[in-house]
Amino acid sequence: MAGPVISDVELPSYADKHFLGRSIDRPAVSQSAGADLLEIAGWAIAREGEPVSIDVFDREYRLRTAPIARERKDVADLFSDQASALTSGFRTTVGTVGLPHDFELLVRVNFADGRKLPLALIRGSREPMTTTYDPQLPPIMVTALGRSGTTLLMHALAACPDIVVGGAYPYELRFARYWLHAAKVLSDPADPNHGPSVDAFQLDLTTVPNNPFFSASAEPAAVAWFAESQPLLVGELAQRSLDGVYGKLAAERGGARYFAEKFSPSYSQSIAWELYGERARELFLVRDFRDVLSSIVAFNRKRGFEGFGRSESADDLDFVRRLGGSARMLLQEWEERHDRAHFVRYEDLVTDPEAALGAIGGYLGLDPAAIEAMVAATTESSTKLDRHKTSADPAASMGRWREDLAPEIAAACEESIAAPLKAFGYLEQAPEPS
Repeated sequence: MAGPVISDVELPSYADKHFLGRSIDRPAVSQSAGADLLEIAGWAIAREGEPVSIDVFDREYRLRTAPIARERKDVADLFSDQASALTSGFRTTVGTVGLPHDFELLVRVNFADGRKLPLALIRGSREPMTTTYDPQLPPIMVTALGRSGTTLLMHALAACPDIVVGGAYPYELRFARYWLHAAKVLSDPADPNHGPSVDAFQLDLTTVPNNPFFSASAEPAAVAWFAESQPLLVGELAQRSLDGVYGKLAAERGGARYFAEKFSPSYSQSIAWELYGERARELFLVRDFRDVLSSIVAFNRKRGFEGFGRSESADDLDFVRRLGGSARMLLQEWEERHDRAHFVRYEDLVTDPEAALGAIGGYLGLDPAAIEAMVAATTESSTKLDRHKTSADPAASMGRWREDLAPEIAAACEESIAAPLKAFGYLEQAPEPS
């Protein structure tokens, strides 16, 4: 596989006031790595505070963290009055499988006092990996937040003879999410700062980390083989494994053209698009995020325990902030892939399933009989689906936040989730995102 080509390395000027000096030494502009790896190295000296580490982000996803502690005698010579200059260096290697064709990486500095400041933006392009295997069943990824109507939509997709779904209600078997995650982890080089040691990884029989020997300490020929071949091998393993399990399920029902799974916003979808290319399909299912919050609260109360991340939140306001972060990730992923994905509004799905599912059927290339089967599934009486509901009917599920949420929580939603609410047309009448 050809490596990424770097088009620009920017040190944002708005951060100049925070640093006495900083640099990204590698990668260099126009540099093309020999394989799908990207070495990031440089140094940073702050005007105030102690820089302790850097993070490397692709969009909202943190790819690597590395300490700012490497010896840099050249920097110490330039800043002889700064005691921290001698150990101001950093270095890490990032696996690029899953990056967009045109990518932008953020290198961020973390300070001992908790501050986080941008150091650099690295822009470039890369070609997706292509395995030698031809997968038979491409995915339909239903990307959404919980309580957005995913179970109803999956129920409809499961009724389509062209689509196989793992498991029955509530359709939570997610074989692809595991294998796509594994493809990323096993493709990436070792993380010496956070992974297990080369002497200890085999003692944990429940976890498989990045290959600890895929590192700069290995022989160059071995590193070159890992970088060139390992992503292709594990990518093919993921494709074959998903064909195997979903092919078995499809055979029991007479065949299928796709498999479908629920996905929350995650890096897995980027891996899926890389492995399946234009054959992949993605449905972005969106609901007014204030109604999502109302439904989560009601469903947690109905089940008698806190789910959907509520138990990890300090209080209701903290949960709103977390929900806002998830909504922003959903929006960012939609903006990234809107040219190849399909937008579905929950409110349309429950009030006019014929139109909503007809549009989905057109995107998936389904025949009229298959679409009719999906529509029938959404309108039939189902005890299991009824147990999943927290409102009497579709009309009652829309705009429920006005009655359900306390004024301070509703206000916090509009503050924390303003951009996604507006972008998806929930703060004011707006056209469908394009």
